[in-house]
Amino acid sequence: MSAIDPEDMERFGIRPARMEAPYLAPGFDAAWQAWRFLNPFRSHTAVGMSGIMPGPIPLGEIIAYMDLRGVPKEYRLELADQIGIIDQEYVSWAASKK
Repeated sequence: MSAIDPEDMERFGIRPARMEAPYLAPGFDAAWQAWRFLNPFRSHTAVGMSGIMPGPIPLGEIIAYMDLRGVPKEYRLELADQIGIIDQEYVSWAASKK
């Protein structure tokens, strides 16, 4: 299977997806990696006929992740806060798309 010719895309009005990675301060690298791992473990809520909305990642999942990765106790609260900040932004973004 070959890629779609850009000329055909233009002719049929198909625009390539524009996805930009979010800017995160370097201190958020561990939190971003954790959030990406934990994202599939979140709950979802049915929203009428429009589909589903993501819920927050449960704190228990975040704690289990930190146990699995061996995160030292002195960094756990900060990491949990950073994961929560990233997750709040994601849930807000998802809500704005509905």
